[in-house]
Amino acid sequence: MSKTTVRLGQNDLARFMPMYVIVGVDGKIRDVGPLLRKVLKGTRFKGRDFMSLFEFHRPQGFGEFDRIETLLNAKVLVNTRCNRLRKMACVFAPLPNDDGFLVNFNLGIGLEEIVDEKHLVATDFAPTDVSIDLLYMVEMQKAVLGAAQGLNHQLNGAKIEAEEMAITDPLTGLGNRRALLRFVRRLLSRDLSKKFAVILMDLDHFKAVNDNFGHAAGDYVLKTVANRLRSETRPLDMVARLGGDEFVVVLPNFGNVKTLESFFDRIIQKISEPVQFNQDTCEIGISLGAIVTNGDPFDSIDQILSVSDTALYESKNQGRGRFTIVSH
Repeated sequence: MSKTTVRLGQNDLARFMPMYVIVGVDGKIRDVGPLLRKVLKGTRFKGRDFMSLFEFHRPQGFGEFDRIETLLNAKVLVNTRCNRLRKMACVFAPLPNDDGFLVNFNLGIGLEEIVDEKHLVATDFAPTDVSIDLLYMVEMQKAVLGAAQGLNHQLNGAKIEAEEMAITDPLTGLGNRRALLRFVRRLLSRDLSKKFAVILMDLDHFKAVNDNFGHAAGDYVLKTVANRLRSETRPLDMVARLGGDEFVVVLPNFGNVKTLESFFDRIIQKISEPVQFNQDTCEIGISLGAIVTNGDPFDSIDQILSVSDTALYESKNQGRGRFTIVSH
């Protein structure tokens, strides 16, 4: 079978094999393709020993260039000794007239990193090289995955926001009845030897604020009361608004009754401070009814609140601005 020799000019060679290296029989590099020059920018090639720039990863231990002919039909992996390119595949082909060797490299597993680092574009590669197309597919998959993850985060965020709204009083930002029920259920599921206090609170003279200054003033007063209750409670406490001018505070690990009484005195004093709304001064007070319990005698939070309500009614009857404590 006759052999056909194909002669390519330097421009055609660079176009079809932009990562080629031409090595003489003496192991000296005579020419290098433009893509290899670009990814190893700053490296001097011409006249250097091939083995001073490249080391063989497979076959291992290959260190003599004069044995290169044994690799003509072998799968070869090389590393650059400067460690900027690792595990590149390459093939060796003899040049006509025993004039040396043509070596054609492929970027291999480091392709994505090198493309990003060196800002390579499609025109840097051979027209038939699918490397860039594969990278585009990978980037497209990443973009789709990123969009899906972003949508998932949005959905999770919307779910969390919806759940938060479902347990939050929209006017004051406090917990609502649902949040209160959830909180007390957790307390009831714990060690029943630990007591907690549930305090039902009702504003005094709040109707007069709405009647005299309007509902905008009433809403402002409710927000102010909510902020004052927050400032007097701990992060582990629950502060909720049940509706209207009715608030609930739940105190786990409250200490003793004297500590509780001191807390009530502070609440009554704090809430009774006048609230300034525009040019109007809103005068309010607060009455409290509390139950101290471990939850043992009760089947539901509604039963606990019913006892607190009875204590609150007693405080109202005694002249308002007072507290009443019931222990169970």
